[in-house]
Amino acid sequence: NAGRLDDAIRTGTEAVELLRETVGEDHPRLGTALANLGSAQARAGDAKGAEASFLGALRNATVVYGEDHRRTGLALNNLGVNYEMSGQLAEAERYHRQAGAVFTKALGADHPTTAIVMSNLASVMIKEGKLDEAEQVLRGTLSTLEQRLGPDHPDVALPLGLLAEAMAGAERLDEALPLLERTLALRQPGRSPPEEVAASQYALGDVLWRANGDRSRAIALVTQAYEGYRAIGEPRADERERARAWLQERGALPEGS
Repeated sequence: NAGRLDDAIRTGTEAVELLRETVGEDHPRLGTALANLGSAQARAGDAKGAEASFLGALRNATVVYGEDHRRTGLALNNLGVNYEMSGQLAEAERYHRQAGAVFTKALGADHPTTAIVMSNLASVMIKEGKLDEAEQVLRGTLSTLEQRLGPDHPDVALPLGLLAEAMAGAERLDEALPLLERTLALRQPGRSPPEEVAASQYALGDVLWRANGDRSRAIALVTQAYEGYRAIGEPRADERERARAWLQERGALPEGS
């Protein structure tokens, strides 16, 4: 994974430099190349590099397509996700709110893409402790995605898991558990990104333990999450160490870890 990311970043950097020389700053191909480079940098854990690339993509989209175009909204969303990953929550909320406004205007409030973007905003609000506001947003986005895509679509897992996280944050563990079970069922290895599978495993295991549920299963789930984060590598080092500490605290850390 690390080698492929390094290759993607190197190739992406070369593409951006070439496009700047050949087509200039205001060509849509440069915006696409900057967005792709930023995504690779973010996956590699280079938040600063990703920020610079995504800001360049935002500037390009604003000039080429206008402030209210969905490509501009996507650039805003990418910045919001990057700021959230690096712990800059105020900036993350600001960009996600802007992205939500753009997509609502461009596609409508009941469009699946708008629902995904607004779910990303709710993710930030949960981290900020704004649980009631996040829950209100997530109930709306969950309803939209279930109606537009169907209840078993993998994209439903995003607001579903976040809604469970908000409930668990408010110690409403019995309400959170069935949502977490359903989220994990929607995020299966090979069908969903490994970081999403690991996140669902950890969340369910943690709430199972806190709710005095099946603790053997809780340990098994967090162990699976830990191994999943280990396989991903440094881009998910914080999550890996959180799972490691959870297991160590309960005397369940696998040998050699």
